Amino acid sequence: MGVYNSPWNAPQGAQYSQHAQFKKAMKITEKAFVHKLYGQVNIVLPAKKIVQEAWDARESFHSSNQFIWFEKSCPWKEHVYELEKTTEQ
Repeated sequence: MGVYNSPWNAPQGAQYSQHAQFKKAMKITEKAFVHKLYGQVNIVLPAKKIVQEAWDARESFHSSNQFIWFEKSCPWKEHVYELEKTTEQ
């Protein structure tokens, strides 16, 4: 969050204390972190069950096992990648 660093040419009396600027950057970083964490916990992780069910039923969708069908849309790429890795082993 370098945008909150004091300008190099700020006057000596300007209201740029390193501590105050750091606190501003921390608040923004905290919001971004909480937003990302919320997405992982409440959106991405619950999708794992849907992806696992589609993965397990892929042979009934197509005999080649090369296609999977999702009844509803969800974040799937990360989960399919992990399932492919475990299946290859």
